[in-house]
Amino acid sequence: MRKEIDVDTSILRQYIGEYQLGPHFNITITLEGGKLMVQATGEGKVELFAERNDFFYTKIVNTQLEFFRDANGIVTRMTLFQGEQQAQGKKIK
Repeated sequence: MRKEIDVDTSILRQYIGEYQLGPHFNITITLEGGKLMVQATGEGKVELFAERNDFFYTKIVNTQLEFFRDANGIVTRMTLFQGEQQAQGKKIK
């Protein structure tokens, strides 16, 4: 069972953006009503829950997202884990 932690809104804002995982597949991260949301190309929005710093999961499907930062602490990329598959994406917006 995953344990959800609280993350300050100022930190959640750092994840907002669009990440390109493939030629026609992007992940968009938004902040709505204090909740971090994820939306994949062609899919609906799903809420993300923090498990630890820079690592989030969904409660609806077996999906996790891990965000990575550069030397300046800026979020620049992410990895999507879904079932046995992984996809890496660079922040493009």
